[in-house]
Amino acid sequence: MFFMYFLQVIMILNDYLIPPYSNLSLQIFAGNHKIYPQSWGGPGILDNFSRLYFLHDGSGSAAMPGELIRLRPGRVFLIPELTRANYAADGPLDLCWVHFRAEFFAGLSMFHFYSPPREIIAPPDAAALFAQLLDHLDDPSPRDMAAKYAALLRLLGGFLPAGHHPALLPPEAELREFEAVLSELTRHPERPFDLKMLAGKVHLHPTYFSNRFKATFGLSPLQFHIRCRMTKAQQLLAASELSLAEIAEICGYRDAFFFAKTVKKYFGTPPGLLRRQLRRFSG
Repeated sequence: MFFMYFLQVIMILNDYLIPPYSNLSLQIFAGNHKIYPQSWGGPGILDNFSRLYFLHDGSGSAAMPGELIRLRPGRVFLIPELTRANYAADGPLDLCWVHFRAEFFAGLSMFHFYSPPREIIAPPDAAALFAQLLDHLDDPSPRDMAAKYAALLRLLGGFLPAGHHPALLPPEAELREFEAVLSELTRHPERPFDLKMLAGKVHLHPTYFSNRFKATFGLSPLQFHIRCRMTKAQQLLAASELSLAEIAEICGYRDAFFFAKTVKKYFGTPPGLLRRQLRRFSG
């Protein structure tokens, strides 16, 4: 079963992660626990969400450039967003998985500036935590939602540094300076890209603004805008029955052909195949 319920909450985590960045946005897109056949997986998968895996039985692999992760019981595995990988199963997999986003700041993944370990030894309560995450994921009560986010944080904690880690984010003053721009791009990715308008939000000349933005986030404003659009497109492809033309329009593309071309360039896969891949992973 593919859960199409989308959860979002802003959590205030006083001194939990790295003060002063104690505002964390969590989104749980989907999850499941089932036995998958050996055909599970696929080549060149790239996602705008992160993945958590926990195996009860079986084995498989996630192959990334220069790195091979062996999926096996007794570990919890984290594949951060925008990590292209080839996934494969050695045989049937008794697998728990969750697709999620964790952001310290609007549109900025927890893993945008920080490369976490790919696996940790599973905590003794890992099976219970995944059960909590996945139970009634398609129709949770408010109490269920709170418990799910607590379970997700408990699992993510093992992948984060124990002490203060300045490299996780640039100086807060730089983030705050671009807060209005990040909010505009993440909340309204369907709007046409307007560099002059974005620069005006922070009272900078467009060229200087663009250079400062890229120096801070590693992406130009236009690249960040396309990423936001592709995030929305992937969510809709995975969790809706909308046509490709309808999804293109929702994401701000009037030309469905150009939308398909952009999706293929970004993910390496045309939108129709991307939709099938996402559902094969979660079926």
